[in-house]
Amino acid sequence: MSNAAIPLMVFLGALIGAELAPDPTLATAPIAVMVVGTALAAGIVPSLMRRFGRKAVFVFTATAGLLNCALLAFAVQSASFPLFLCGSVVLGMSAAVVQHYRFAAMEQVPLHQQAQAASLVLLAGIGAAFVGPELAVAGQELTGTRYVGSFLLIGFCYIVVLIGLQFFVPAANAESTPAESNTEGRSFLHEPLFWCAVASGAIGYSVMSFVMTATPISMHHIHGHSLETTKFTIQSHIAAMYLPSLFSGWLIGRLGIRGLILLGVVAYVLSTAVAALDTSGAGFWTALVLLGVGWNFMFVAGTTLLPRTYGNGDPYRAQTINEFTIFSTQAVASLSAGLVLNAIGWQGMVIVSLAPLALISLMVLRYRQRPGWQLNRAG
Repeated sequence: MSNAAIPLMVFLGALIGAELAPDPTLATAPIAVMVVGTALAAGIVPSLMRRFGRKAVFVFTATAGLLNCALLAFAVQSASFPLFLCGSVVLGMSAAVVQHYRFAAMEQVPLHQQAQAASLVLLAGIGAAFVGPELAVAGQELTGTRYVGSFLLIGFCYIVVLIGLQFFVPAANAESTPAESNTEGRSFLHEPLFWCAVASGAIGYSVMSFVMTATPISMHHIHGHSLETTKFTIQSHIAAMYLPSLFSGWLIGRLGIRGLILLGVVAYVLSTAVAALDTSGAGFWTALVLLGVGWNFMFVAGTTLLPRTYGNGDPYRAQTINEFTIFSTQAVASLSAGLVLNAIGWQGMVIVSLAPLALISLMVLRYRQRPGWQLNRAG
């Protein structure tokens, strides 16, 4: 429910942007600034949770999300592109908080079960993949102005979140920060596997966002596919981001963290090949599903590796660096998606996305002998 507004914005953001933006190249700006909002908040959310606790920040964010739905609805009603961008930024900031649900779950279990905990939390995103776009379509003609009702309906998701959070009890170890010396702080910053974990999440997120942001415009406006086909493709993509969580924990047990990262790279490469060669509805669908699978493998692997690299250091500091890096690179990718699509076309932009995948592959292979990849490190 916390994530439902994100796929709604992914589905509608560029379409509403195309209607409200003064320049066609700014059509994807709502999605891009949403990611910018996530990047801006990513650097401060861990500090807020350290000070006020995870539950208080979760409740505050859900309340702000409910109010923001009204702001977005008013922006569409008044055809205000700047106001719509403001609402998109706030939505992105709330997404930075939602990302910490996986850390909250991982704190409830021993180290060797954290991959499964993170996977189960991500698995809930399947519901968001369908709830968000379905509410977008259900509410598009609910009022006299198209899409106003979509944002009003998504507000009910935040009400469900606020009710559900009343039953959340944070782990005891999450309410206190371990003592961190300067030596401990420096140690994980100089640990190559820490940066492998960060890079896995950052590259996985940025490549996914780069391609996904441009997909509705490319499918609907450039290649002429129907809005229904575009919606189903986005829904399938988001479902594919989370459905592999059913077995990604098992895959880590079989392949290891390093193997799951490389398997994610393979899925991305296959997605790129399909996207470059086939622009039919089936081609877009296949490419976006593979894109989602690749994201899941790289994100789960990076999330699982991260706690194994900072030892007794401050987890909030490590999470701050990880989240800020992930979402700032994603912001750059989203901001550039519309420009790159207009400059070199769909096939060109998906081929460009291969470069960062080569980088993470080299990092993983370069540090393959480092201790810390093993799942039983903590016994």
